[in-house]
Amino acid sequence: MGTKSILCLYLTYIESAFQIAQLALKCLQRTPNERPSKTEVIEELEIIEAASANRIP
Repeated sequence: MGTKSILCLYLTYIESAFQIAQLALKCLQRTPNERPSKTEVIEELEIIEAASANRIP
């Protein structure tokens, strides 16, 4: 695996981790109606996973 591929994997991991962290922050909102539903969380995680899979060379 070349340096470019390793860098791409690293950046993909970092971007996915950042998106998941942002989702986690939404889940920690004080007011329940500001938090995403379980369905919304699952949908968002599936989107992040699919985008991550598409970025891996």
